[in-house]
Parts: sequence; C-alpha cells; structure tokens
Amino acid sequence: MRALSLFALLLVINDLSGPMDAAAESAAPNVRWSFQPTSEDIAAVYPHRAARLGHYGRVEMSCSVLADGSLARCVADSEDPPNEGFAEAALKLAKYYRLAPDAAASMGAARVEIPIRFSLAP
Repeated sequence: MRALSLFALLLVINDLSGPMDAAAESAAPNVRWSFQPTSEDIAAVYPHRAARLGHYGRVEMSCSVLADGSLARCVADSEDPPNEGFAEAALKLAKYYRLAPDAAASMGAARVEIPIRFSLAP
C-alpha cells in the first residue's frame, strides 16, 4: 500500500449525463451521480501488481439500479488489459456509487453501464 502512496491515483469516470468518451457507450445516457468513489477508495482497490508495474486499466461494468440509487448485481462486461485485476477492483468500487434521487426514480429497475478507467499519475 505504501507503493501506492507514491502515486496520485486517478479514476476517470465518464459523467453519463454529459459528454462521453468516444469509446464509452451507455445504456442510460441521462444518469446523474450523487456519489462516486474517492481517490482513497480507488487506491484501496487498485491492483497491487498493476500499480507496481505502472499499468493502466479500463473496465466496462454494468449494474442494476435499486430504488435508493445504489447499485446491485454488478458484472464486469470487459476488462483491458485482461487478467490484471481491474475487473475485480471495479466491482469493489460499485458500493461507492449512488445515482441522484431523481435519476434513480426515473430509471426504475434499469441497468446502467459504467465505463471506468484506472490510471496512475506521477
């Protein structure tokens, strides 16, 4: 964990209510988040080996939206690079997401796709 403290950890999460990365698509383009993971949350789950080697990662995660805006039944649909531990890290971050109340109410029992990019910054 001390090795991780040498890096400023950044997680770039596309705000699904605003402009999106060309590579990221969303099944729910009008989603607004009221809570997202902090840099400390991300540091806690960033794969140790990937951090030590300076690797970056990208995960496409999809989750069901509960009435209170929290997420459930999340799955990692893709992970790049594969087998680096980024999929498992993304799934651990799911508990830190919460949709804005109005967004959650309008979605009902929908699923939301969350593109997550993990990166290390010097």
